[in-house]
Amino acid sequence: IGFKGISVTGGGDLFVEDTTRHGNSFINFRRDYGAKWEGRIRLDGCTLKPTGNGTVSVLSHRMADFDYKYPIGFARSVMVNDMLIDYSAAPESTAPCWMMDIVPFSKTETGARLFFPNLIEFQHIRVSGRKKGIRLLRIPNPHYYDLRRQGGYDGSRLQANCTLIVDDVQLEKMVPKYPNDINQVHFLIGGEAAVEYVDQMSLFPEIRYTDCDDVSVYMGNCIASVFFDRCSINTVTAPDLRGELVFRNCRFQPNVQKMKGEFYTLDSTLGTRFTNCTVHAPIVTGTANPELVNRTGFVEINRSVRHYHINTALGNRIVNHYRSQGMKLNPDFIAMLKLHHGLED
Repeated sequence: IGFKGISVTGGGDLFVEDTTRHGNSFINFRRDYGAKWEGRIRLDGCTLKPTGNGTVSVLSHRMADFDYKYPIGFARSVMVNDMLIDYSAAPESTAPCWMMDIVPFSKTETGARLFFPNLIEFQHIRVSGRKKGIRLLRIPNPHYYDLRRQGGYDGSRLQANCTLIVDDVQLEKMVPKYPNDINQVHFLIGGEAAVEYVDQMSLFPEIRYTDCDDVSVYMGNCIASVFFDRCSINTVTAPDLRGELVFRNCRFQPNVQKMKGEFYTLDSTLGTRFTNCTVHAPIVTGTANPELVNRTGFVEINRSVRHYHINTALGNRIVNHYRSQGMKLNPDFIAMLKLHHGLED
């Protein structure tokens, strides 16, 4: 599919298989009709071949803040599987590539709430023809969406009404300016200011990352349960997160341009848990700094471990650094890495 590409709006089942699109957007949802899709979206085995150096998007929903006189939003479910973004026609491109490019508002000026998928699934996504990988999406205002399914958070449990799955996606390798740089993240939900959720139909997601490298995410003043399995973690900034953070078999190594505060902001109301994770020497301006492990926000050598831990390990560069300084890891600290309960903080 060439110059005009796929430009649609409406509803029902939008299933696209084994299709190659030449252009910077695989599917563009027509702005003049509200850029909506009222139904299911499935892309399987497809290829997007960008033809220019501008921003690329797999799904583009750029509706206006306007009263279209009917509901607008981003589909009921979205599943993208086994997709290739092939930059062979634009190898010099450095612009971002987004899985979903959506507007930042979740309700219009007239008060109409946008609908949002109950399921978003990105699996086995690859990039060729350039080194930079993929970004996911940004959801700065989860508070006003209409999921048409109840969710909620009562301070003890979170009932999700949306599942977001990111499995084996070749993410863009980022080097943020500093750890809480909200512009250099693959995924963003919420923001710096606290906003009340309007009701149980708002967005209460469960988010699962599996087999992804160099993950950078921002989750500020929002409600979410977030799970990371077999991922390498660059930055996670989650100020005032209502929900939980769970890391299993993950590798932590922040890589930023400048040091500012702590590398990770991981406090969560329902608990932050680490199982079989490894902490590596942080990288600042391209140089590994083992001594900066004390700025991770959850490990301080021979002093403290924060949150819940089972079998947390230190990378060899950190261990060798302290050995070269003549410092031994004391048994109490090692015991905390092996097993630590969040109530002991």
